[in-house]
Amino acid sequence: RWDSVRAFVAEMETRYPAGAMIWQYPLVGYPERPPLQREGWYGLLRPYLVSRQLHWSTGSVEGSRVDRLQRALCLLPLSGQLEILKASGFSAVMVDRSGYHDRARGLEQELQQLAAIADGESNDGQLVCYRLAGAATPNAQAFEPAVIEAAWQRQPFLFTSESPNGALLRGAGWSDFEPNGCWSLGRKSRLELPAPQSGLYRAELELPPMYNRQGQQHLRLRSESGALGEWKFRYRPGVQEERLQVDVQLPGWLEFEVAEPQRPSWLGSPDTRPLGIQLRSLKLTQTRL
Repeated sequence: RWDSVRAFVAEMETRYPAGAMIWQYPLVGYPERPPLQREGWYGLLRPYLVSRQLHWSTGSVEGSRVDRLQRALCLLPLSGQLEILKASGFSAVMVDRSGYHDRARGLEQELQQLAAIADGESNDGQLVCYRLAGAATPNAQAFEPAVIEAAWQRQPFLFTSESPNGALLRGAGWSDFEPNGCWSLGRKSRLELPAPQSGLYRAELELPPMYNRQGQQHLRLRSESGALGEWKFRYRPGVQEERLQVDVQLPGWLEFEVAEPQRPSWLGSPDTRPLGIQLRSLKLTQTRL
């Protein structure tokens, strides 16, 4: 397959100027995330490894600021994704068909409907390039504010596997997205909170705690400006989650400190992770500039 990738990239480098930015589909976590389908471990890094003059989107470390922005972009409708890519100066998108169960037929059909222009295919048919007509001059700095603005318009931020638009905010110390939300792991976890406009915001959170054997849990919240408060939760039959409100200055961060993370294994579960609270949703509303 390497020969096919080399030939494909060499052809792309005759069609696009040095420094052109190429967005890659699908988005795969890096490092140590398994392949989505049949693209192979680190398969989307192959074009970068044989390229001399193009910039490729794959390879951002999972959990980094760039990774969070990329994941937030990919949760937008494809039309919105392409608008941001073109405005940021991406010249083309490259699709690795082996990363999709349908060999990207659905994605390619939508790309064509959105006026992306087929512009080359690898010899083995695995990789295909689509030119983005009307792309701006490359400007990587335009990417971040455009993604943040688009993500904020889709509030509330959700942390469920079905609709994980909270990917933009998920910092260190969290589990993967699960059907009912994202678990804090260990005592401390953090949300990174970029904002389209600086100011004071009201944060509304929905988060069931993982109770200890006495049916209790203790949570503290901090931001860059200091302590925001602490809550002592007690198990109440029929109550599925706790709802909190705090005011926080943005852009910034929100740190969760759980007094006694609990391992579900004490309840007979095979899950041995130290869990604190399960974040389901977050809504941010500006209250003051």
